[in-house]
Amino acid sequence: MITLGRRPILAATCYSLVALVAVLFIASVLPSFEIPDEVSHFLKAESISEGNIRPVILGDSRGAGVDAGALDYWGAYNEHITKASPVPPGLASAAAAVRWKRETKEIGFSNTAQYGPFFYIPQAATLAIGRLFDFSVEVSYRAARLAGALTAVLVAAAAIALARWGRLLLAVMLLTPMYLFLTVSVSQDGLLIAVSALYAALLTRLWSRDAGTGWLTSNRTFLMALACVLMLSLARLPYVLLSILLVHPDRLDIRSLWRQRRFFAGFATPLLAPVIGFAFVLWWALWAHIPGTKVIIDSAIDPSAQMGLLMSHPWRILLVAFRSWHNLTSTGIQIIGVLGWLNIVLSPSAYNLGQLAIYLAIVVSMLQRSGPALKAALVTWIVLWAVTGAIVMALYVTWTPVGAPSALGLQGRYFMPLICVGILALPTVRAHIFASSLGRRMDASSPGALEAGIGSVQAIMSLVATTGMVVVLLHALGTLQKAYIGS
Repeated sequence: MITLGRRPILAATCYSLVALVAVLFIASVLPSFEIPDEVSHFLKAESISEGNIRPVILGDSRGAGVDAGALDYWGAYNEHITKASPVPPGLASAAAAVRWKRETKEIGFSNTAQYGPFFYIPQAATLAIGRLFDFSVEVSYRAARLAGALTAVLVAAAAIALARWGRLLLAVMLLTPMYLFLTVSVSQDGLLIAVSALYAALLTRLWSRDAGTGWLTSNRTFLMALACVLMLSLARLPYVLLSILLVHPDRLDIRSLWRQRRFFAGFATPLLAPVIGFAFVLWWALWAHIPGTKVIIDSAIDPSAQMGLLMSHPWRILLVAFRSWHNLTSTGIQIIGVLGWLNIVLSPSAYNLGQLAIYLAIVVSMLQRSGPALKAALVTWIVLWAVTGAIVMALYVTWTPVGAPSALGLQGRYFMPLICVGILALPTVRAHIFASSLGRRMDASSPGALEAGIGSVQAIMSLVATTGMVVVLLHALGTLQKAYIGS
């Protein structure tokens, strides 16, 4: 049974209040489809609300049947999408008048058709309710946005409350303007990032267990973590590598497990978790017709030809990864927040303050009493870099012209889940400070002073980090208001 103390609950409550105010404000000023790829995500959610879980083959693309009214609503906003400006009154009136037609048309949306359905459930259910009660498409769409945002905020708050360590880093990441902006979208991104934080929080609990605790028995915490990583894997296939973290490096002793005759003791066997994850992803890829999908219908982009080129010249994989490094590092400010269709930029001081908040949260995490051992942290770093490389190569194959020197389409939102899971890659150094010669001398000369000093440093850093990110968030909200309201 999971028990929570007063401080975790207080931290989660404070986070929820700030995040809810922010997402409600963003929802009130943000025009329709002003988040990257939101049209495709909207079509995906609408198709799920129609009961179309499995994509259909439409030539080289994949898609499904959606209500014709949803297409009309998209068409009403089509000329304004990406403008980062107030919506003309006439356009807004025309869009608000669009109704559901209760007749479906098949349309391709390959870039989102390949994703699993789990992170679209709140939005799809809301759209289905709107259609059932004959609300306008606009009312249904905006209600779906709010349903997705509220769900993401609640899951994020749960992650903050459940984390045994790294709570400050999770809170700071989940307060970034980019994350809260993404939650206000009929897309999977907000809930995806929140579930990655929840997965990391659950792993801090699993990794905190004593060696004698029944790791091979089915239990709620493990099954919740397994469910999280399976959902993440279908959302973006490279995330399946995160399932490796369910096998704790400090607990892995196959011979002793075999001697205990508990090696296959139930579905929740940690050693089988990656196998379950990879099998689940393979099943979805085949069932959802992902092989052969062209995400972009462009003669210069051919996944089969690109993959063939890499297989015939394997050395190109390392070369592409090296050349993509610049594109990867340029996504740093996007993790703080480049809003709209990546065309609403914050001030340089806001990015500097946001980065400082994240760095301080990392330091605080490493000063905590509990945390992963060095071996476990090292394995986590390896897994995170493997996922990063897999994302880069996936974009190179599906989103980049054949033979291009580096991967295109890299965005900060793809790597935000990895930073949340990164709390498992930050080993605690507190014990090393006390074990050092300087630490022993300070503790001997003034017992308790070093402990109090570290606690004070943590408190100050935590206050600066959270306050700094809230200031960045307020700046971002003002920037959005200026862009979309004009005042």
